Amino acid sequence: MNSIRVSVKRGRKMFSLKSKFRKFLPLEKSGKPYILPTLYGIGFLFLIVDIFALGYYRDNAPYHTVGLTLIVFGLVAMIHTNANIQNIAIELLDCEPMAAGESSEIRFTVQGTGTAPVHNLWIELPNGAPYSADRATFLEVSSAIDGSLTVHCSKRGVYSIDKIKLISRGVYGLFQAWSWHAAKTNLIVYPKPRGNNPLPTGTESQAKKLEGATLTKTLSGDDFQGHKPYILGDSLQHVDWKAYARGQDMLIKDYSGEGSEALDLHWDDTRGTTEERLEQLSAWIVLMNRAQRPYSLHLPTLSLSRGSGARHDAEAYYALATFEEV
Repeated sequence: MNSIRVSVKRGRKMFSLKSKFRKFLPLEKSGKPYILPTLYGIGFLFLIVDIFALGYYRDNAPYHTVGLTLIVFGLVAMIHTNANIQNIAIELLDCEPMAAGESSEIRFTVQGTGTAPVHNLWIELPNGAPYSADRATFLEVSSAIDGSLTVHCSKRGVYSIDKIKLISRGVYGLFQAWSWHAAKTNLIVYPKPRGNNPLPTGTESQAKKLEGATLTKTLSGDDFQGHKPYILGDSLQHVDWKAYARGQDMLIKDYSGEGSEALDLHWDDTRGTTEERLEQLSAWIVLMNRAQRPYSLHLPTLSLSRGSGARHDAEAYYALATFEEV
């Protein structure tokens, strides 16, 4: 029992010391710059120490002069790198909704606010998030420049991006400075469009308008217009298999017609697990967009009225991304 009590007390002491030590670690406060030496900077420091050591053992004044010159150069590099990261402004613009397992781009505008241009700038999102993003690199930034971050996510949901990280090593590369900037945008990840069930015909009045026509004709019409790239969720009946056999990518035959009737997409028209149902609804929305037809969406928890366009699609994708079955 005594040994157990001692170990518990030691554990508490270690935890308290660790929590106190964290107060001195760099924090992720927005707008506050941080700076540390890079591997090149550490090597540069050892070089200065070696030069002073040689000057001491050989009692040679030129060694001390060279060492002092390198110290001044290192201080200039540190000041320049710190100023480099402070003279920058960034604004996140928007992010298109993306399907789970695919990628999208977060667009932003970055601009130097000082008189001198900013060199060797990196822009990235926080680590440890449910999504991952590639780093954007700029060799020099002076005026406003538009850029984008390619983001990947495999799980549906709506993720808030509240900060973005700016990193710079300046011109010399001896120090790395970084700062966090506040951001406000949402990443909408809707279910992956997947499912082979045909589109529902809707109400009886809609069925009469179709007049027994097949779903393929209703969606695509009769006049062949060309090809479109295949997107997961498209009907396999529209694939140009002859072109695919010739080694081309999967292409969809594009038709024009008068299939513009609105459809009601209902949760009850789907089958399977919750995720399979959401994926089927997502696939139907993709098909409706392809045919440029208005639609409504009806889930157990909410309903969206009929509509079309980017804003209506964003609302539908948001509903699918945040759906939780009661």
